[in-house]
Amino acid sequence: MGAAVVRFSYLAAAVPFFAGGLFVAREPIGLVVRAVDAQLRITWERRELGETNLQIVDGQERQTIAVTPTLGSVTYQPRGGDVEVRLANGESHLEITRMVARDPATVEVVRREIRTTREQARQLRAAVRGRTRHVEQMQRAADEMLREVPEPPTKTEARWWR
Repeated sequence: MGAAVVRFSYLAAAVPFFAGGLFVAREPIGLVVRAVDAQLRITWERRELGETNLQIVDGQERQTIAVTPTLGSVTYQPRGGDVEVRLANGESHLEITRMVARDPATVEVVRREIRTTREQARQLRAAVRGRTRHVEQMQRAADEMLREVPEPPTKTEARWWR
């Protein structure tokens, strides 16, 4: 059986003491950012977080929202394509999520295309209704013409041999 080599860094063990005390692992806040249509839905676990701020960095714009214990989500309309969301509980806890969102200009282009497609579909339905009426009129005219044509004489039995 071989011997296991254990390496221990004295510096790594000493840093928490010099940094102001023992390192305490904290539970994650559970920050989640989801794209819903053209908006971002920002959620986190609702619990007593103390003095907590939600910061949204959207290009050059920054918005800060004070998080209360009753607040568990926010909906945000991005202005750019790259949004960073930070949930900070004082200096002791920070969670950051970055979301590459759809460009709002692209969303507007898609909305315009949807409106155009719906209008084309409306026009096509109207054209189909008009053509259906035309076919029905032609069928009625054909039926009327067939009524005016006399019935062919009844066939008499014919012998083809002598």
